[in-house]
Amino acid sequence: MPFRPPLVVIRGALSLIDPRQARDTAADTLQQAHTLLLKNCQRLSDVVDTILDVTEIENGTLQLTVIEVNLHALIENILKCHHEAA
Repeated sequence: MPFRPPLVVIRGALSLIDPRQARDTAADTLQQAHTLLLKNCQRLSDVVDTILDVTEIENGTLQLTVIEVNLHALIENILKCHHEAA
């Protein structure tokens, strides 16, 4: 499955909810588009946050906090997001 940047997925989902075509689009398709938009807006926000973090690292001002992460759940969520976007 190819990687799709958040903006590509957002643009595709927006085409599904185009007001000129929405009356011909099934409710479940609109719901799927809405879900994709929300998830990929969050992904894009995460990318921006990462860029800001890198800037703080470069400036020597980033404070790190170590936390435990359920790696399996994280990977499952990533795969699910990519599967839904395909």
